[in-house]
Amino acid sequence: MDVNELDSIRHDLGNVLTALRSGCLLIESSLGKRSREESDSETRELIEEMRARIEAGAALVERLRVSTGH
Repeated sequence: MDVNELDSIRHDLGNVLTALRSGCLLIESSLGKRSREESDSETRELIEEMRARIEAGAALVERLRVSTGH
């Protein structure tokens, strides 16, 4: 594996971490603004959105793992 490939992997992993942090901040922000009267369906929607972001990040990490042979 050459230096360019390693740099590309580092860049992609940085994107994964940024996406996960962004998702966490979104949840924290949204939950902080919620009132007690809001419905459980809104909470489920928020959880599903975060789950999708995490799964996308995990898929990218798996592709990187496979491509590097680790």
